[in-house]
Amino acid sequence: MPLKVKRFDHRQFIKQLTFEYDFTVDYSRLINRLLEIIPLLIDEMNKQSNNKTMLIYLYPESRLSPREQIDLSRLLKSLHVNVIVLTDSSTFFSDDTDTINYMRFGEQIITSQLISDMYWDSPLNFTREDIKASLHKLINNYSGKFGLVPTISNYQVSDIILFDSIDIYVCCYFLKRCHHNFNLDIAFDQVPKSLNEYLGIFMKTV
Repeated sequence: MPLKVKRFDHRQFIKQLTFEYDFTVDYSRLINRLLEIIPLLIDEMNKQSNNKTMLIYLYPESRLSPREQIDLSRLLKSLHVNVIVLTDSSTFFSDDTDTINYMRFGEQIITSQLISDMYWDSPLNFTREDIKASLHKLINNYSGKFGLVPTISNYQVSDIILFDSIDIYVCCYFLKRCHHNFNLDIAFDQVPKSLNEYLGIFMKTV
C-alpha cells in the first residue's frame, strides 16, 4: 500500500500550538523573542499564501509598558501586511494622532475637541497642525514617563526635556487634561513672556 508523508505547512504548525496564560509569568520578557519570531512567521505565511497574508493582532491590554507597545506597533508596520487590530487597551499608538487611543478614567483624551481647546487656550499664535504635531511627538517620545510624576525642564537633564515653547505648552496642557501629576522646572527667562505668564497661572491650578 503506497504511503505519502503528509505535508507539514503553516496550517499544520498552527494546529500544534496551544496557549496557556500564567499570571505569575512576566510576559514582557518575551517581547524580544516575539520581535524576532513574528517576521519569520509572516515571511513563511507570505510564501504559502502568495503574499496575501492578513494578520489579526489582539492588542495587549496590560502587562506591556508603553515602550513595549510602541516596539510591537513598529514591528507590525514593518511587516508590509494587512493588519487588523482588536483592542480594549487604554493606550494604542498610531502614526496618526486622530487614531491614537489614550484613555483616562474611561474617557478618550485625544480628540478633535482636545486639539481645539489647545488651540483656543494657547498663549501664543500656534496653528492647529503645529499643536497636533507637537502632541504626537510628545506621546511617542515620552508616554512611558507620564505615570511617574515626571519633571519637565527646558534647561537641564530631566524626565521630559522640551525646548520649544509649543512643546512645553502642549505637554503641560495634555498632562493636566489627563490628570497626571508632574513637576515643572522651567528657566522662565528662556520662554516668551506670554507663555511665562500662562505657566505661572497654570501651575497654580495644577
